Amino acid sequence: MTEGLSPAALAHSQRFRQMASGYPHAVALAYGDLAHAMPDDPETVAAKVAEWRRSHGEEQRDWSAVGREEGHPGVDPGPDWEAITDQNTTDQR
Repeated sequence: MTEGLSPAALAHSQRFRQMASGYPHAVALAYGDLAHAMPDDPETVAAKVAEWRRSHGEEQRDWSAVGREEGHPGVDPGPDWEAITDQNTTDQR
């Protein structure tokens, strides 16, 4: 599932996957891609995802509850996610 992702994209996906397994997809839909969401704090990301779902007529989801059921800890607010790029992220394959 992560094949073909750049190291930075993989790091970004893993950050949001800490919330719930489907959350990276929801974030990517709301932002256009995961990289645009990286500088935002978890609350801002959650608000943008909720607004995107509302504007597209989708039912709201309690991502924290979904993640708890899956055993995920929630989104990590740090390190400086905006600074993660392919140039400074090791390949994690």
